[in-house]
Amino acid sequence: MKLDAKTVSVLVMPPGKTDHITWDSDLPRFGSRLRLGAGGKMLRSWIVQYRRASATRRLLLGSAGVLGAEAARTAAKKALAKVALGEDPRPIEPTGAARIGSPCALSSTTISRLSSHTCARAASSRLSDT
Repeated sequence: MKLDAKTVSVLVMPPGKTDHITWDSDLPRFGSRLRLGAGGKMLRSWIVQYRRASATRRLLLGSAGVLGAEAARTAAKKALAKVALGEDPRPIEPTGAARIGSPCALSSTTISRLSSHTCARAASSRLSDT
């Protein structure tokens, strides 16, 4: 079935499931995902699925309540075009200690200054030990 605002609004979760994807008939690898959220709330989102480095990946395009069907379809086409060109459509996000706001998130300038300061202190301590 072609996924549009009307068809997605009437999709229901199959009995006994908490997560279900309905794939679009016109655009392969583009789908609507239903997830059972807290308090039994039904969460609807748009996704695109692709393969990269021998692994299947899914990219969340956005909530179906915020992103319209045609906008999601356009975003899916752009993501799949990137895959066809050998790129990963997922945005590059810092992880772990590199996250913005993390006490360990240091710029290259900061690292350079720290290493210069550390080397200078090490050299001066060696000179004072002699």
